[in-house]
Amino acid sequence: MANIDNIYKLVDEIHLKNKASGNRFVFTTTGGGFSSYSYLMARPGASNTVLQLNGPYAQEATLKYIESFASIESFASLETANELAITSLKQCREIMTNSKKSIYDLSCLKNCYGVGVSAALATNRWLKGEHRVHIVVTSDTSRFMFSVNLYKGSPPDPETPEKIFRSRTEEDELCGKLVIFTIAYICKIVTKEFFFESLYKDNFLNEEDTFTFREDVFNNPIERLLKSTYHQFGTREETVNSVLCVPNQDKTFTFIVNSSPKNVVILPGSFNPLHQGHISSLNNSCASNNSEGLFELCIVNADKPSLTSTEIERRLDQFKFPNTIPIVLTNSPLFVDKAKLFPSNSYAIGIDLVIRLINPKYTDGDEGRMIENIFGMTSKGTKFYVSSRTYGKAHIPDDFIMKMKDNDLISLKDVMPFIPSILKKYFIENLFNEYKDLSSSELRV
Repeated sequence: MANIDNIYKLVDEIHLKNKASGNRFVFTTTGGGFSSYSYLMARPGASNTVLQLNGPYAQEATLKYIESFASIESFASLETANELAITSLKQCREIMTNSKKSIYDLSCLKNCYGVGVSAALATNRWLKGEHRVHIVVTSDTSRFMFSVNLYKGSPPDPETPEKIFRSRTEEDELCGKLVIFTIAYICKIVTKEFFFESLYKDNFLNEEDTFTFREDVFNNPIERLLKSTYHQFGTREETVNSVLCVPNQDKTFTFIVNSSPKNVVILPGSFNPLHQGHISSLNNSCASNNSEGLFELCIVNADKPSLTSTEIERRLDQFKFPNTIPIVLTNSPLFVDKAKLFPSNSYAIGIDLVIRLINPKYTDGDEGRMIENIFGMTSKGTKFYVSSRTYGKAHIPDDFIMKMKDNDLISLKDVMPFIPSILKKYFIENLFNEYKDLSSSELRV
């Protein structure tokens, strides 16, 4: 085995590097390689690297960390390690999000990494399959996959006792060191060339041991949002349901995949174009809720084709600095889906959207399901801050029972009698008169 002192030196370098870079990791390991946790935590500065360590071992426990377990044929597989890495990345983002008081600080999420380790190692009986370890490290932008088949030794023979090349303890120690080497590469402490050259030095790996590796660079986050991607070996990318776009002073964005901001007010819209009405409505809703705000652009529409990447970029340009309010891109056109994506948040909406929300027409005429949908959102803390509109510009559905003149202002108090009693308290009048009611379609003209 490689000198353990060298491993501890490498761990020290990892912790020091991450203190400077802000990189943070969540690890989930099953089957073997748990010694990596000892190496990481035995040295000072471990909090610079480690956010959380998960150690499911039984299959029943491991399933809690695997979303698409129906497609998993073996728990000691690259697919399992990949799923564990995806889950770890989600946990990493959640921990980092909860540690920040402002959504303007969420650019730190680009430094999140998820590590998944799956192994089948020596035991008290001869295993038919290979002794193996699979290591996957994934982030918003890349994924590194590393698999090693460990030489088992001589197979059982009636005339000679079976000979295990390494004990269980030795194999776990080896796997732990492989994890540390992998993290050192991810942190750019060692080069890829040095990484692989070192594997067969100092009796680290035996010449009978074999390995494979693969490194993927993910597509642009917006492209990943437009289309879920599967790689040729069947290893799944993390499904992208949202991309948070945080404006930078150099008129670029920091893109953060699948962030989950909490306790903010979200204003959904098509923003074609963005206008002062959107900004005023969001700012006033935030003041009412004493929270920060966020714009949301859904790139798919139930009745229209999805936005193209070119069109998304065009609309996104409107939100560049000196605007400082982030915008999140989603593929969730329905509010019930938005609430699942962003629980514990509120929404700034126009009165026309309220009328659509309470119309059973959009739940196939089932009023009970309409109430259930809205109550399901509000039970997670969601509130709706409602802005008044002029009747003619609000695009009120033709089948709405109330009729008004085009220049009349329609407000929440006008619509409140039509809102089911159990839901009334979740709709709050957003009282602002800072701007003339604006229509995106009129502005486009």
